[in-house]
Amino acid sequence: MPEMRFHIRWPDGTKEACYSPSLVIKDHFAPGETYTLADFLAKSRDALTTASERVRAKYGRPCS
Repeated sequence: MPEMRFHIRWPDGTKEACYSPSLVIKDHFAPGETYTLADFLAKSRDALTTASERVRAKYGRPCS
């Protein structure tokens, strides 16, 4: 299953490297786009839940 790493910048300016077990994150975010914190958290939750379900479908258990 393809995976990806991506970087985010929090409202306080700190940067963080993140991981997704699926490329589905590309369906929810655009590089360089700015999101409100609430929108970012909602999109992240949705994307990572979808990614985890894809892993469950393929391997029989979700990401932990």
